[in-house]
Formats: sequence, C-alpha cells, structure tokens
Amino acid sequence: MNFEWSKVSDFSYLHTSVETLNHYLTAAQTVLGWATYHPYWAVAIAILALTLLQALLSLTSTLVKQTLVWLLKAPFRLVSWLAIQGFRSTQQAIAPVATADDQVAHILQKLETLRQEQDTLLNELKTLLAENGTTPMVLQRMSQQKL
Repeated sequence: MNFEWSKVSDFSYLHTSVETLNHYLTAAQTVLGWATYHPYWAVAIAILALTLLQALLSLTSTLVKQTLVWLLKAPFRLVSWLAIQGFRSTQQAIAPVATADDQVAHILQKLETLRQEQDTLLNELKTLLAENGTTPMVLQRMSQQKL
C-alpha cells in the first residue's frame, strides 16, 4: 500500500504531539489512581484548590475594578490639577508684590494681636487663681515672666 501522506518527509510534529498527550494522560492516570485510594485526601485537596482558585479570581476581579476606576478617574484628576495650578499661577501673577515695609507692618500687627491675647489669658488665669486662694507669690512669678 502506498499512501500519499507517507510521502511527506517530516512527521516529527505529529510524533511530538502524541508523546505530549501520552505524557499528560499518564500523569492524569497516576493522579486519578492515587485519588481512588485516598478519597478523603483527594476531597480535601480539591476543596483547597477550589478555595485558592476562588481567592485568586476574587483578587484579580478587585484589581481589575480598581484599575478601571483609577483609569476612568485619571483624566478628571488631571484636569482638576491643571485648573488648580492655573488658578494659583494667575493669582500669583495678579497679587501685588509686598514690600519689606508692608511685611514688617504685618508682622508687628500679628505680634500686637498675640500680646493682647496673652494679656487676656493672663488676666483670666489671675482671676481663677484668686478664686481658688492661690498665694500672691505665684501671681508675682507670673507677672515677672510676662515682662
């Protein structure tokens, strides 16, 4: 008998695929034989494998969702950031440049406000200490620290 397909010189791909299939079937037969003789272990391993597969799929799903949300929000965040930066740059360009005298006056005004607040708090403290019957020495010490 003379077959036409026998004239093809290279059948190595067919031989390789048959060997691979045989290898996988032999491995599957070994696993199934072991599972037949150890059914409790096989069930436990199967449940563990399914649990791990579910956890992996859940993790992948969460990762994909977070990635998609981040990708969908990214253009809006970029536009928002650019708008804020543009607003800040225009505010800085419009704002008048403060001179050294203006800065000194502003600092002195802040110091005066803080001094007035300190005086108010010290008066409240003196009143509270006087109501509790604190000695005059404590009040003198506080007055000296003020100076």
